[in-house]
Amino acid sequence: MAHRLKSLAKLAVELLPGASGASTMEWIRARRNPSLALRQREHQRIFEAIGSPDAVLAGPFAGMRYGRHAWGSQLLPKIAGTYELELHDVIERLICTGVKLVVDVGAAEGYYAVGLARRLPTAAIVTYDISPASRHLLRAIAILNSVLDRIDIRTRCDPQVLNRTLRAAPHALVICDCEGYEDILIDPDAAPELAGATI
Repeated sequence: MAHRLKSLAKLAVELLPGASGASTMEWIRARRNPSLALRQREHQRIFEAIGSPDAVLAGPFAGMRYGRHAWGSQLLPKIAGTYELELHDVIERLICTGVKLVVDVGAAEGYYAVGLARRLPTAAIVTYDISPASRHLLRAIAILNSVLDRIDIRTRCDPQVLNRTLRAAPHALVICDCEGYEDILIDPDAAPELAGATI
């Protein structure tokens, strides 16, 4: 795994003009408005060069088997294990608390839901996403990782639904990335059970 990560960093210089030794992910983030087609070609070249890994290479979810698509985000940082790198220490600390319920609102294809299901084998995972395509991908990745039996895939969440879900377990973990709807959803008056959750 370490060899693949070093290869990935080396490829940032070899395959992506202007990378100047920075990691592929940092370089891609720094680019201004790259076209989707260009990003897809660059990512495909990198995947081919590192042997098209079918699992996350590093980070808190290393070893998680993954598909070839991400929903609403880039696939390459997820496969490389650098996706939302600034949260890795937080995730590790939360895993150590022995969370029994994870509620993931805006779960997309399930990077956090499936990753946490693997790392928290006794936890129940409840996901919400309004996109049928993302729910389909989430189901597929959960099957790849043999955790579908512990992931409850749901559609729409509002404060009342969230409050009912959180009643199932004290000290639940709420992960929320729902494109601005957080302003409505994370409302302690409408969802008082949030007071006992980690968000």
